[in-house]
Amino acid sequence: MAARAITLAAAHGVPKLRELVVKPYVLLYAYGNDRVVLLALKHDRQLVLQLE
Repeated sequence: MAARAITLAAAHGVPKLRELVVKPYVLLYAYGNDRVVLLALKHDRQLVLQLE
């Protein structure tokens, strides 16, 4: 998923990625000097933890 987010950010010309948690949501966004692009908005129930 990280590689996909980096690719999306680069396609929109916004190189920096951030994640913001606003319970119960997690927002993944990319930003640059003059814009912000929302890449994903997930409810915390949609997040999957992988246990080894």
